[in-house]
Amino acid sequence: MGTKQLTDCPSNLKEAIDWILRVTGKDPVGVSQNGTRQLADAVTQLLKEVEPSSPELKSKLAEIKKALNSGGTDGIIGALGDGLKKFKEGIQTSGPSSNVYQALNNSSLTSKVPKAGDIFLGCVPMIFSALSYLYWRCDSKANGEWAYQRFSSNGIHTDIKDFMTSVGYKSSELNVWKTGSQIFTNSQSNFADLAANKKTYSHFVSELKLKSKEKLSHSNTTHPLSVLHYIASLYFTAKQSENSKEAKVSPTTIREMLYFLAALPYSTVYDEFDKFITDQFKTLLKKPEESNDNNLKLDVADSAKPSSGGNDTLSAAEFKQYLLTSCSFSAVVLGRFQGSGTAEKDSDDPWLHKLFCNSEFTFNFPSAPVLFSKLSEYTYALQFQFTFLHGQCGRSPVHGCGWRACRYGQSINNNLKDQIVLSHICPVECAKSEHNNPGNHPKGCNHEKCGEDSNNSPLHAFLTDKLKGFSLSQTPDPSSPNHLDNHPPGSICHVKMGFDAKHLRPEAGTGNYIYSALRGFCGNPMMPSANYPRSLAASPNVRPGPLVTCSA
Repeated sequence: MGTKQLTDCPSNLKEAIDWILRVTGKDPVGVSQNGTRQLADAVTQLLKEVEPSSPELKSKLAEIKKALNSGGTDGIIGALGDGLKKFKEGIQTSGPSSNVYQALNNSSLTSKVPKAGDIFLGCVPMIFSALSYLYWRCDSKANGEWAYQRFSSNGIHTDIKDFMTSVGYKSSELNVWKTGSQIFTNSQSNFADLAANKKTYSHFVSELKLKSKEKLSHSNTTHPLSVLHYIASLYFTAKQSENSKEAKVSPTTIREMLYFLAALPYSTVYDEFDKFITDQFKTLLKKPEESNDNNLKLDVADSAKPSSGGNDTLSAAEFKQYLLTSCSFSAVVLGRFQGSGTAEKDSDDPWLHKLFCNSEFTFNFPSAPVLFSKLSEYTYALQFQFTFLHGQCGRSPVHGCGWRACRYGQSINNNLKDQIVLSHICPVECAKSEHNNPGNHPKGCNHEKCGEDSNNSPLHAFLTDKLKGFSLSQTPDPSSPNHLDNHPPGSICHVKMGFDAKHLRPEAGTGNYIYSALRGFCGNPMMPSANYPRSLAASPNVRPGPLVTCSA
């Protein structure tokens, strides 16, 4: 039986899938009062509220209503539940299904979970990003790099296993005999026949979006995730359009930069930026008539694009792919830090909804040329900060004073308040020399005391900007265009992490929990989300700004 309430917004892919399976009644214990129908009504009401802000949504609303109600009472949301159930059954170990959420029993969904529509629409982009990328990687006729990999056991790392643990699955939950090609087969109900094979990920997703409109027109429920993602995209773009009138904020911390990237694909400027990148490549290569992004290739240094094949070119398609996966993976990383968000009350806006609506900070998304320059700043800051954090959280306490077993979260009693933690070394002495069980403490290890009493956790202090040597002497001026005034000449400017204790996970997490997520963001050079900063460096017209210079 699950422990989380359905009012708790999911923080990762596993929880998002579990939430939908509970609400749609696709798990053994589900909703008895037609939660699927109530959820469809809640989504319809939200779409009506933003309809005036989106001409495209206004023209499609009748078709969307039909899709939500097609195929009997379950409609397209019920079809999504069926597809996610098949996916979950295809990856898990044998035995009873584990769902982190409690069942509603005989309660009404909308009365018990008044923000159900908001939570659902926030879950859709997270699920779409993760499963579409997984599908593309596992398709032997497309990328196919994971097609023959397994969820291997005995602590052996594979890319597919690292990805699944980074989106919320425990190694013990995964069937070690499953291969990527088998996962591909289980995911076909969501993506098959929607996009041609042998495409880059950015092209694959572009075709998914284009074909989703056609499927919506035919009230098709055979590809529910792609169609629902199209519906959610219309909704979030309309919401961002409403918020843009008050948008004045530019990100200055790591947390804010993650929010910025995650919300970017649903902004009104994203399509403009996509075209801008193509035009820039055409100009640099003097190929104004070229229409295929794959044929627009720049010569780059080997270090700018690490690959097993030693390629020394960067195409416009690859550049867009790296940006898109960086944006998508930002929500995954945020979920690792924040869990369900900022200790929300039931009446508050769920964090995923705020994330994609751009209502948490109301960022200003500038014009495409300015955005290109800003992205070079933000992604370099993220890359350098996370490379350090990934390395530190990947080491055990007895090897390089690592933070793998150190704890962080709202439940940590760090006795900090306004105090600075003086040492990056955890004060808790280990009773065991190794921490081989990822995310847990070996029997007899004292590290469960990290963050209790006077045992201040250096990891928690780092995330909350209270670790000596990693905190600014003064709060940055929000109006300042850079951080050059925040440190003496010759010193590296540390970009604040920006997490208050209330922003972190309600339950305690360990450094290994962060490590597994950051492996996809910066620790594995074969993951496209790790390559966007390198692709920026490869572009001849990039001029490093203050954050890049200070971090280098």
